[in-house]
Amino acid sequence: MTILPRFKEIKAFGRETFPPISAHRQSAPSSARYLLAGGVHTSGKRHRVSARLLDTSDGEILWSQDYDKDLASGDLFAIQTDVARKVATAIAQPYGVMAQVDAASPPPDDLGANECTLRFYAYRSELSVEAHAQVRTCLETALARFPNYATAWAMLSIVYLDEDRYKFNPTPNQNAAIHRARDAARRATQIDPSNTRGLQALMTVLFFDR
Repeated sequence: MTILPRFKEIKAFGRETFPPISAHRQSAPSSARYLLAGGVHTSGKRHRVSARLLDTSDGEILWSQDYDKDLASGDLFAIQTDVARKVATAIAQPYGVMAQVDAASPPPDDLGANECTLRFYAYRSELSVEAHAQVRTCLETALARFPNYATAWAMLSIVYLDEDRYKFNPTPNQNAAIHRARDAARRATQIDPSNTRGLQALMTVLFFDR
């Protein structure tokens, strides 16, 4: 609940917003697409944290993972933070579980901002010239309508960077792609300094820009 909201295209609901979860019943807000559940099991100094991601539409388990920790090797707060980061990375990163599930169901042919984020995930999973051109146009069009959408700026930065490093669809009569990528990443972090996608994009473009 601390880390997931940093991924701004994800809306995270705490358990206080819906009835308690039991071993025999899974519940989530009606608007929620996924449910992240789990538990902690202890044996002596050993702790096992189990996490699983479910599709709320049919209860299918989309992902599950166990994390074994030894309390003797670190303090409880450090273990909690480490597991939380690993879970958030597994399900919420651009190549994570939710992105893969969403990309498997193509969005309608619409240039809305939310659809563009799904197109971005699909593009990054295949890295094709055709998908690159489509998602670049989609993001540029969406940002013309929603110029304060930090996550879209971050994604556009990566798309511009791919134009530079993979030579995908070079854009004539514009600044160098690497410069556009840097400007887009900085725009994302200026709009929202805590945006995880923006920070990731800025880190990546600065690396390739040396």
